[in-house]
Amino acid sequence: MALDVKEKLRARRAAKLPRHVRFFTRQSRKGLPAPSYAVRLERGIQIPMPDGTHQIADRYSPRTGEPCPTLLVRTPYGRGFPYDFMYGGLFAEQGYHVLLQSTRGTGGSGGTCEPFVDEAADAQATVAWLRGQPWFNGSLATIGASYLGFTQWALAKDPPPELKAMVVQVSADDFYGFVYPGGARCVSTSARSAARDGGATWPTGRRQPPSPSRGISTLTGLSRIRLATARHPSDTTRRIRRLRLAVRAWTATASARRTTTK
Repeated sequence: MALDVKEKLRARRAAKLPRHVRFFTRQSRKGLPAPSYAVRLERGIQIPMPDGTHQIADRYSPRTGEPCPTLLVRTPYGRGFPYDFMYGGLFAEQGYHVLLQSTRGTGGSGGTCEPFVDEAADAQATVAWLRGQPWFNGSLATIGASYLGFTQWALAKDPPPELKAMVVQVSADDFYGFVYPGGARCVSTSARSAARDGGATWPTGRRQPPSPSRGISTLTGLSRIRLATARHPSDTTRRIRRLRLAVRAWTATASARRTTTK
C-alpha cells in the first residue's frame, strides 16, 4: 500500500510542470491570448527508429478530452530551457500536444549525432510513431529556429499528409555553403559548432550536409503546407528583451527564497 501511494505521488509530481516552466510561461503571456487549458507533462518517451535505436521526447499536453493538433519540435540542444516553456508550456495551454524531441545522439537519444545526415529519415519515423498514438488527431505542425528549422525542411523533403504547417525561424534548407564555403570545409565553423553543441561534429568526407531541397521550389507538396518564416528582427529583439527581464525576475525571486529559508 505504501509503495502504491509513493508511485502515485511520483507520477503526480512528474506530470506537473517544473517551477521554472510555470514561471517563464506566465512571464511570456503578455500580449498573448489567455491560457485555455492546464498542461500535463510526460517525460522520457521513447520513440523507435528504423535502426533499432530510440529517440527521447517529452510531451506537453492540454488537460482535455477533446482532440487536439500536435506541434513537433526536433532539437539537438536538449529539451530544457528555453524550449520547455517557449514551445511546451505556451503552446500546450492553447490546445496543442507539443512533442519536444531530442535528435539522434543528443539529450539521451540513441545513435550517433551526425548533424544533417539522419534528420529526414528520423523525422519520418517520428511521424510514423505519432500515427499510432491515441491522442494524435492527424493534424501536425512543426516549429523552431536554426537547426530546429533544418529538421523541418528535412521532413518537408517528403511531407507526410498530416503536416499542415511549418514555422521556420532564422534557418535555411541548405547549410552546405555555411560548412563548405567555396567547396572547402571551414575549420573555424566546425570548431565553433563543436564547442557550442557539446562536441558534435560536422559530417566529413562523402557524408557532407545534405540539402533536403536544393531549392525550396523543389519540395513536393509544399504548396499545401502553411509556411511561416521569421523575417522581422525587431520581433525577435523584443522577445529577447522580455526574456532577459524574466530571467532577472526569476533570479531575484530565487535569491529572496534562499535568503528567507536561511
